[in-house]
Amino acid sequence: MEERLAEVSSGPETGTQWQGLDQRQIWGKPLPGIERRFDRFLCRFFLACFHSRLLDVRGLEHIHPDNDPFIVVLNHNQRVEALLLPLLMIHQRSGRMIHFLTDWIFYIIPIVGSYYRRSQAIIVMRKEAKVRIFNRLKPLLAQPGSAMERAMKVLADGRSVGIFPEGTINRDPKRLLRGSPSAARLSLESGARVVPVGLRFPRHRGDGPIGDLEPLEVIIGPPLTPPVIDGPRARAAEVRGWHARLMGELSRLSGKRWPE
Repeated sequence: MEERLAEVSSGPETGTQWQGLDQRQIWGKPLPGIERRFDRFLCRFFLACFHSRLLDVRGLEHIHPDNDPFIVVLNHNQRVEALLLPLLMIHQRSGRMIHFLTDWIFYIIPIVGSYYRRSQAIIVMRKEAKVRIFNRLKPLLAQPGSAMERAMKVLADGRSVGIFPEGTINRDPKRLLRGSPSAARLSLESGARVVPVGLRFPRHRGDGPIGDLEPLEVIIGPPLTPPVIDGPRARAAEVRGWHARLMGELSRLSGKRWPE
């Protein structure tokens, strides 16, 4: 049995206190879920670089490995979140992976690409690189089947998946994007529960865009169980309704409005 996760702060989701992470905790915590020594080093190294951005974390008990498989959904505000949040979760789960859907472009970034490959992220091939010459590398990263088919297989194997449903960085401090319903469809058709995670920026002032260097709070809500559907494929109305439920919960946790 793996050790229980670190206790988390007081708030609407839990009543215990988040003590934060220091370098000793980052480098000293056993990560038995990660087999290779170098992979454990990468996890600790990146988390050591960025952990100071974390002001508060609540509800880590909701992503304990005992609850696998589930789908984590998060609002997306900064570039660093796509690296920091998966690392935090994997570290606090003693190395047990959450397989995040990740744009293929991250795979060609030195060192960062190595982390994503080793964390078995699910590559999303939809976008084009802003620097066009990099698009020549895109076919080399293609994986069999669609990203959603691969995510379904991960869940069927008893492992968890992570998705940023907004699909892109949204620096608006007050409003969520409408978001892609892919997480809702995946949940309905797999039966996997959804763990909503709201990211807040309590030091942000005014209506200007959220900056990449702003520290954040992480609020992990209780798992949401999808309604039962009739058949293997969810109808469009079912997907819309469940997507609205998930985004509404992200709105509550992140403190941002969602345009219904």
